[in-house]
Amino acid sequence: MADFVRGDLHALLILLQIGTSDFLAVVVFALLILAAVGNDGRVTRALNATPLLWLGALSYSLYLAHGLVQFGATRLLSAQGIDNRDTISHLASLLLIGAMVLIAFGIAVLTYLTVERIARRRLRRLFGLARPKMAAG
Repeated sequence: MADFVRGDLHALLILLQIGTSDFLAVVVFALLILAAVGNDGRVTRALNATPLLWLGALSYSLYLAHGLVQFGATRLLSAQGIDNRDTISHLASLLLIGAMVLIAFGIAVLTYLTVERIARRRLRRLFGLARPKMAAG
């Protein structure tokens, strides 16, 4: 199974580089996901690492927060008279990216803990749904 995952990943990376249709890349990506789900070797153990599981739990809040941070950074740069990102030095750009990542993660953690988790728990209670069982690992 691991060879199939590796081959599928290579095919996907090649498709993304040669400019083929997006539809074909999506189909190959779907096959990659199915192969990865069926894998129970080193890949599965690596993907079930605690930091990655935490990132997965935080992903929706991070998805929502990153647009807000990007908008805020763009507005701040514009207020400083920087409308063209090419005028920023590489060091300033890296520092800005680092700050944006930290702020986005900070907002995501706050919204995950104070909104998303609580809302999920209340909706499950409202609809009588049990908490999903964790996979044996």
